[in-house]
Amino acid sequence: VRDHLERNPLGTLKHVKSAGFDCVELAGFGGLTAGEFQRALQEAELTAIAAHLPYEAVTQDLDTLLEEMRPFHMGYWVV
Repeated sequence: VRDHLERNPLGTLKHVKSAGFDCVELAGFGGLTAGEFQRALQEAELTAIAAHLPYEAVTQDLDTLLEEMRPFHMGYWVV
C-alpha cells in the first residue's frame, strides 16, 4: 500500500476502503501533511486507529509529535 499511497493517496485509501477495511494503521502520510492525510481518510471513510512512530521523534520531540498526531484522535502508537 505504501508505494501506491505515495503516488495517489486518496485513490489508494478509497481502494483500501473498497477492499472492506474501515480502519488503518499509519506508517507515514504518503507525502501529505498530517492534516491533509486526516482529511483524505475522512473522504475515504477510514479511521486511523494506530500509528508507527519514529523512536527519535518520541524521545527527542514528543510535544511536536503529539501535536502532529492530534487530528487522528487515536489511542495506540507503535514505536
